[in-house]
Amino acid sequence: MSIFSRLFKRKKRIEHPTEEKLDRWEPDLTWEDEEESFPLLDDEQREKYVRTLLDQMRDASGQMDELAKEYNLVTGYLTDMEQIEALPEKQREELTDYAKRITHLDRERDEFQGQSGYLPEEEYRRVERLENEIKEGIRKLTEAEEYQKAVKRDLKRLETERAAYAYRRRELQSGMQNAKGICIIGMITVIVSVLMMLLLQFGFRLEVAIGYLLVAGAAAVFLTVIYVKYTDASREYKRIGNAVNKLILLQNRVKIRYVNNTNLLDYLYMKYEVESSEDLIVLWENYEKEREERERYSRTVADLEAYRKALINALKQAKLRDPYLWIHQPEALYDHKEMVEIRHGLMNRRQKLRKQMDYNREIATDAQKKIKKLMEQYPAFAKNILKFIDLYGES
Repeated sequence: MSIFSRLFKRKKRIEHPTEEKLDRWEPDLTWEDEEESFPLLDDEQREKYVRTLLDQMRDASGQMDELAKEYNLVTGYLTDMEQIEALPEKQREELTDYAKRITHLDRERDEFQGQSGYLPEEEYRRVERLENEIKEGIRKLTEAEEYQKAVKRDLKRLETERAAYAYRRRELQSGMQNAKGICIIGMITVIVSVLMMLLLQFGFRLEVAIGYLLVAGAAAVFLTVIYVKYTDASREYKRIGNAVNKLILLQNRVKIRYVNNTNLLDYLYMKYEVESSEDLIVLWENYEKEREERERYSRTVADLEAYRKALINALKQAKLRDPYLWIHQPEALYDHKEMVEIRHGLMNRRQKLRKQMDYNREIATDAQKKIKKLMEQYPAFAKNILKFIDLYGES
């Protein structure tokens, strides 16, 4: 039976609800019949008029089919709700338990997704690649940084000792130069003293033997003292020179260690993309927290999926039309207020669907009446009208 033949049959009119509370404004869906002013005596115009009415009927019929599908769907949801409420207490408790667990897990998942996280995704992936090496890296970095501090202290101490030795060498050099000068002055003094005594002896015929003895004794004591001091200074100067050489060698070895340790630190900093061992420790702690959160999220998602499957299976056993709908609104299975609100929304939707179906039915009925009236007014044109109806029914 074609859509047009169905429309030409007498149908029972669905009554409108007497009162409706619409949440927002809707356009007026009532059908208002308007008088047509086609020159119906003209065959061509009469044919256009009939085609227009048949187009209206076809469009209205198509709309009614779509609306009927949606209406049956909404009615099915309401029927499912009645079936749920009529379930035995044990089955209701099972559904309630699944629904509460799903709601709780949903919230946990949303909380995780709403968090900024301890690490950005790119940084998390980078640390994940080095996960097996980071603990060892923290140890190496910590030891290298401690060794770096110790080497710096040693270098500073060696530099201080070297500066002290340099200062002492300058003192000894100055003392040795002074000793040489004093020695020269002493020798000149002895020579002058001998010349004066020679003058006194041979020029003035004086007895100066004691003077010679005094000059010779003073010269001997003076030269001995100067020699001892110079020798001690020279010996200490040589010893300090040897110590400085050893100090330079030690300093060079320490510098080599410092450079190697610095290169190791630079490599580790570059490898882990940090500036200190403390940064790496903080990075690792944040990674562990992030990993724990992600594992918890994965468990939550897995549990959520498992409870959803369990809920769907339980709803299938209850012979519901659409059990999958309830995994998106599990609160309604244990919260009566939520169930009432959903039912109210579905009833409003069904009322609006009825109104649209009535509107399209009025259009189709009005077009049907006009075609019948035309056939009554122009019997000779009735065959053509029926032909149009058959063609539209087949299209």
